[in-house]
Amino acid sequence: MTLRIFRLLLVVCAAALLYGSLYPWEFRDYPLWPSLRYRVAYTRGVYLDIVLNVLVYAPLGVFAALSFRKWSARLAAWLTISAMSLGIEYTQLWIRTRDGNLRDFYANSLGALIGVLAGIWFLKRLRIESVAKFFRRDRAAWLLMGVWILWQTFPFVPSIRFARVTSFLNLWSAPRFSFLECGDSLLVGMALAFLAKSAKAPWPWLGLIGTLLLRGIIIGHSLPLPVFVLTIAGFAATCRFQPSAGLAAPLMVTWILLRELSPFSFSNIAAPFQFSAVLEADRIPVIRSLLGKFFLYTSTLWLLKEAGWRLPLATALLSAILLACELLQRYLPGRTPELTDVILALAGALLLTVARKARA
Repeated sequence: MTLRIFRLLLVVCAAALLYGSLYPWEFRDYPLWPSLRYRVAYTRGVYLDIVLNVLVYAPLGVFAALSFRKWSARLAAWLTISAMSLGIEYTQLWIRTRDGNLRDFYANSLGALIGVLAGIWFLKRLRIESVAKFFRRDRAAWLLMGVWILWQTFPFVPSIRFARVTSFLNLWSAPRFSFLECGDSLLVGMALAFLAKSAKAPWPWLGLIGTLLLRGIIIGHSLPLPVFVLTIAGFAATCRFQPSAGLAAPLMVTWILLRELSPFSFSNIAAPFQFSAVLEADRIPVIRSLLGKFFLYTSTLWLLKEAGWRLPLATALLSAILLACELLQRYLPGRTPELTDVILALAGALLLTVARKARA
């Protein structure tokens, strides 16, 4: 079981690197250079890029070392990672905003090798079996925390340029307040506290604050100060006062009602249902919105189940509420009535069902 967990993490890490390295997936008709070249480092920014390439590939090497016990298998894994890096660099020659070169390939291979050696060191000195046991506790809670991390970090491509840091600081010096964002942050922090406690996650505060700060430098994302503060406040208050799931679940359901019917300014003209609005909108904001709603609805189902509700009954209740809200949204100017939210709730119920069977 331990090897399966680390091999899964190895595949997930490799897929994330592949996605981020080829982002934004916009290709030329011809390559930037006819072949890969070695680009000499000549500025501080280039040296920083080399360091980042080493650090980014190091976790891949760590998971490779933890996934295999034989030296031959670890060597084959490192060679496979290096080959993947070479293929990525070569493919980047066709991407408009990328610059594939052999310098990055050498840095990536070095980072993977350092990760393999570090993984072997960890394996000898740490109780890996004890760490792996954490992932076998309440898999639904672990999966939901993973969904929250995906929501906060999509599209997984950071930008650490000076202009990005400056805009981040300006946003904090003049924070913007949004009723929906503030409410979501407070309730999400509460839900995360319940999930972390059920999963017995190690260092939950480090994961929470680290993920939020990472969100602040992700392309297309932002981290308003109220969101940061209220998420931590919801998490801290729940950890401190330890309310029951029987109290938290109704709060989540009530909040869903409020956010779906906000701003409560109904008109006399009913808008038609739209079934293709999600498909026609911009891809990145839509996916981020869907991830956020999926986490909110599925964590509500999880809390209802923890409060003693049977999952089919909880799913029926939440689906009925969402459907009723969508019908009422026909009379709310600026809202788009559709069935996407109901489908997300049903998908969340399916995820909890699969996680429960896997745990059994």
